[in-house]
Amino acid sequence: MHFNFPKRPVLVEKSPTNAARMLWLQKEFPNAHFIAIVRNGYAVAEGIRRKVKHDIELCAKQWTVSNEIMLRDFEKLNHKLLVKYEDFTADPVAQTKRITDFLNISPLSEQVLNSEFKIRGDQSSIRNMNTRSFAALSDEDRNAIRSVGAASLDQFHYTENE
Repeated sequence: MHFNFPKRPVLVEKSPTNAARMLWLQKEFPNAHFIAIVRNGYAVAEGIRRKVKHDIELCAKQWTVSNEIMLRDFEKLNHKLLVKYEDFTADPVAQTKRITDFLNISPLSEQVLNSEFKIRGDQSSIRNMNTRSFAALSDEDRNAIRSVGAASLDQFHYTENE
């Protein structure tokens, strides 16, 4: 029912679970464009643990399996773009231009991208929050994340502190 707005030229849907439905979505919406966003697995695992209190191994497994599923089907998509969170937060203007060019839509103004946003009660501009997550990890946590997610971490060139 959320997709039933035929007069809207662009519809954005961001549910992580839809990474497992990309091929079906492409079949049902042939002009669908997919933007995959990846983020350092150390920071993601820490964030999942902080929010839902799971063991760090399970959090790292969620990040790893989610990326494996997404990348498996990503290769079969007609319209796809991969964006790294770290690249986006380092240069939101350039990365947003990549995205709007890919979608063939008008670019967003730099004023919007340089604004502050309220997210979960915090007022902030676009910035990389990985450092905070890295600081919350113990050496034991880092080793556990590495043991679970080494292949994915290496594939994206992620280390435990950058």
